[in-house]
Amino acid sequence: MAGSSTASTASSFAPLRQQAFAVLWGAAVLGNIGIFMRDVASAWLVTDLSASPAAVALVQTAASLPIFLLAIPAGVLSDILDRRRFLVFVQLSWRQ
Repeated sequence: MAGSSTASTASSFAPLRQQAFAVLWGAAVLGNIGIFMRDVASAWLVTDLSASPAAVALVQTAASLPIFLLAIPAGVLSDILDRRRFLVFVQLSWRQ
């Protein structure tokens, strides 16, 4: 039982003590808040412009469809390709 006390006393917030993790976590939280705000604002705007529930559904579908369609292929590519070469390729092709 004495050996398991280390695992039970570790805090859930222990990873936040690492500066890089805390910065990335904070950026992810702020980014998600921004995405949620955009989703609410776009739905609200569509309800002001149109009384059609289908229009609101289409806006929400248009916002989430690219993520739904591209998440699995992006994960497969990230597992298959050499990350360094892919990053160099993307950065060089994006600037041109």
